[in-house]
Amino acid sequence: MGSMSDPIFGSDGTGNALLEAVACRELGQTLNRHRAVLEQRGKDLRSSSTIETKTILEARAKKAELEKAQSIQSSRLSFLDLHEFEPMPRDEIITGQTKFHQKKSVLAVRPKFKFSITTKYPIRNWERLQSDGVTWDPVVCHDGRCKLTVTARAKSFVESTAELLIFGRRDEIHAAEIAQLQNSLNELNPQLLVTAELVKSTRRNLNQITLDERSVSQDLERCDRDRANVRKREVAKTKAVNGQAYLDVGSVSGYSKAVLALKSDVDSPEEIRAALVPTADACQGELRSAKAAMDRYYSEHRWATSGAGKTTLADIDSSLSTAVKDMKHFNLFGRVKPMLESPAVWSEAEVTQLTRDCNADVATLTSAVQDGKYEILVQLGRVPNVKTGGDADPELEKAKKALDKRVDVMDRTCGWVKAKTQPIAVAAALQSSRYQRPEGKVEAFVSIYRGEMV
Repeated sequence: MGSMSDPIFGSDGTGNALLEAVACRELGQTLNRHRAVLEQRGKDLRSSSTIETKTILEARAKKAELEKAQSIQSSRLSFLDLHEFEPMPRDEIITGQTKFHQKKSVLAVRPKFKFSITTKYPIRNWERLQSDGVTWDPVVCHDGRCKLTVTARAKSFVESTAELLIFGRRDEIHAAEIAQLQNSLNELNPQLLVTAELVKSTRRNLNQITLDERSVSQDLERCDRDRANVRKREVAKTKAVNGQAYLDVGSVSGYSKAVLALKSDVDSPEEIRAALVPTADACQGELRSAKAAMDRYYSEHRWATSGAGKTTLADIDSSLSTAVKDMKHFNLFGRVKPMLESPAVWSEAEVTQLTRDCNADVATLTSAVQDGKYEILVQLGRVPNVKTGGDADPELEKAKKALDKRVDVMDRTCGWVKAKTQPIAVAAALQSSRYQRPEGKVEAFVSIYRGEMV
């Protein structure tokens, strides 16, 4: 498997060795806790299902009652709210006599029936009923008024009858009931909408509970299979050779994945996640920074050893050489050597001038070098992200692959640690009694990381 030396944690796992029996015990304990949680969750779901079932039955009954009331009231309103003629009932609505009857008389007198009627609602029409021989004067009633007068005249010596049927508009006669029905429907419709939505939402809740119950049932089956695998491993007479490397670095999570292949996912405690997030973020940040630097260096190396890179670097070198190779324009050219050979022949003024020229030439050289340095930085800033081409350095390739693996493992480990549900192997490591000291959770985090690195 190779060394487990790690640039972040600085340990190869020595002294962290884990006994197989201890690993199985920790996994078994975590699975037992997980099963208890699942059983309670199933119990809570059954209780919720009972409550929601009662709620939906009551809501459906109320909805049916409201729909019946809505139908009856709407039908009544549709019948009443029409501009059709309707006879006015005589009770409390019509004041005055609407029917006259005269018995047969032996007197030679023509009976007169004088109608004077007032109504509660506007009179819109009328109908005259009479016996033979009865005649009517013109009816006096203005449209929309509530008063009507008319005289009917009968013949002598006969029995006579005269009657008026008074009509109003249905919507006017029943205006109070129409208003009451409208108010009732205005109050009833929102209740019906709320009740209908309650039925829908409760139905959705029941559907979700059914799905959750099915999921819990599957989780219980998976948990029981995992528990059986752990018990089988505990009583095995032979060692799990393929898991020894994980035991050597104290990684119960790695051992679980390699030897037992446990499938359960468990809820991760909030306090453990909160405690490890800063550590996970710091480790991820450090490795990702290192990877970014490595990727950049790798690209620069591949570019520098490629044809394009070599040409560019040669051009830079040539431009630098051209900038400084022509010395003839310098003030010191051809004067320094004679001065060193015969210093006594130089006057003070000449030495002063020589010093000025020297400083000027140094400034010129410095400027040329700075220009060349700037050119190098510009060119290197344009180095493409080259993954192929150029000469591959075996050691660099090896280091890059090792770093890429560490970054991938760290990202995977941090993802598990931060997630609300974790593989059982990860949960067992984080909840192990071996890591109950204040710094223990970080050690548990490291054990998961080392297990993934094996």
